[in-house]
Amino acid sequence: MFMFTKAPRLLVFSLASAALLAACGGAEDRIAGHLERGRTYFTEENWDKARLEFMNVLQIDDKNVEARFRLGETLEKLKDLRGAAGSYLRVVELDPTHVEARIKAAQFMLISGQMEEVKTHLAELERLAPEHAGTLVLRGSLRVSERNFDAALADATAAIAADPKESNGYALKASVLMAKGDKDGALAIAKTGVEMIPKAGSLWIILATLHAERNEVEE
Repeated sequence: MFMFTKAPRLLVFSLASAALLAACGGAEDRIAGHLERGRTYFTEENWDKARLEFMNVLQIDDKNVEARFRLGETLEKLKDLRGAAGSYLRVVELDPTHVEARIKAAQFMLISGQMEEVKTHLAELERLAPEHAGTLVLRGSLRVSERNFDAALADATAAIAADPKESNGYALKASVLMAKGDKDGALAIAKTGVEMIPKAGSLWIILATLHAERNEVEE
């Protein structure tokens, strides 16, 4: 009688364990599939479909750091800046060492004038990634707000050296040079930037502004 009752219990336990493992494996497979499709759509600049895929991941696992960060990037492309900022802040909550998310979150705070929060993020970034172009640009931008243009110019120059394909370094340097009255220097660095990163909208705006002031039209 003992063996008769024990066997069904073992069978039930085994079946339950197998079902649990299958469910976990299925969830992991679905997450991987959504992430892969989301990355592909993002590369193809299909922002709406990319957003849907990353949101699908978060419906399965709302603590998935990659999906949350990629959703932030996608929302930024869709001009949903509030949503993007919220996504980046959530990533930082989930992973305080996530440098890119912290930089993005701090940039939004800088735009909205939350300077004390920016300083807090900057202090952490200087500990985590002091030579990262984003850290240098953030510090330079903060220095511009303090009208410390020489130090900001040094940060911008260092940011460009750290990552020549990062447009924010060129934009910061051009803006600082404009503030210092060196419009020729600003024009030169903006031109260099668009040659390196042709899709950098901020640099094209700077170029247009400078040319308008000089009554020129870019060929």
